[in-house]
Amino acid sequence: METLHEKITAGYQKEAALFQDLLNCLDLERDNLINLNLENLWGVMEKKQGLLESIEGVQGEIKGLLAQDGEKQPVSTADRYALTSLSARVTHLKEEVRSRVKDNVLFIQETLGFFDELVQIFMSSGEIGQAYGPGLKKAGNYSPLILYKEV
Repeated sequence: METLHEKITAGYQKEAALFQDLLNCLDLERDNLINLNLENLWGVMEKKQGLLESIEGVQGEIKGLLAQDGEKQPVSTADRYALTSLSARVTHLKEEVRSRVKDNVLFIQETLGFFDELVQIFMSSGEIGQAYGPGLKKAGNYSPLILYKEV
């Protein structure tokens, strides 16, 4: 039969593995965003959702086991060190996930901003005055405008 410490250790290891899978998912998501592969992107999003639900379940199990651990028996120093290092690994993975999520969100925002600017340029392409500044006459003079304004 597994001891309580072994169950807690297994929980932290499972949580770390799930966070590592989530990191891999985020990398795959970024690749799909860059390559505009929308079909795979939906699958990645579903996989991420499943991983997040699994992580929440494992975290609940760990909290329950830690509550039992505090009530029953004192933990040896070696066991406490092992749990602390596993907990630190999980915390590091959480921070890495946050960082990658921020990177992906920033990438999406920059891409949408670029497309927004591109659409604005196309929408205003008939308005030459905005492209070259306020002193340009829009009369029937269609000679090379760049040479007159920039040279």
